[in-house]
Amino acid sequence: FKIGISNFKKIKLINSKTFDAFKKQRPKISNKFIVLLDDFFEHPSSIKLRGKIEPGQIKKHYFLLNKFLYKIKNTLKKKIVICIHPRDNLNKKKKIFKNFNVIQYQTQKYIYQSFLIMFFDTTSIIDGVNLKKKMLAIYSDYNDENVKYHIKGYEKNLSIKSHQISNLNFTKRNI
Repeated sequence: FKIGISNFKKIKLINSKTFDAFKKQRPKISNKFIVLLDDFFEHPSSIKLRGKIEPGQIKKHYFLLNKFLYKIKNTLKKKIVICIHPRDNLNKKKKIFKNFNVIQYQTQKYIYQSFLIMFFDTTSIIDGVNLKKKMLAIYSDYNDENVKYHIKGYEKNLSIKSHQISNLNFTKRNI
């Protein structure tokens, strides 16, 4: 850039899309829900990175996750909303989480209304970070090593606690 061989004429510092949207819209913020940002096991980039996960393992993961969600719901006395990836299958996820409200295309709205954001590994947590929301990184034995690696990064760099969903031995204070 300094010697004049760049295609750019000017570099301008900007905020993130999330930050700009928040400043512009000034959305309603509350602590009404526990929000789960669900893992999308069939995301093309995840499959490319780690390969497909066997359906039996995914079934076990969601069995444990549902048990964990019930315990969190009863412990914190808040309604749970599950937000799924835009390319995920809404009907399939509604069957998996039949006793919870599953939402698609409204993740940001529900993050703004969250008391606690639980997530596996997603860039959608940027909204929660900007809002200084309570967050919990969760994982299971069925998540790939990349997800677990990123969760360690959230712990180290953002001081976000993590929890394995198969561990139901927790209290309100722990969470």
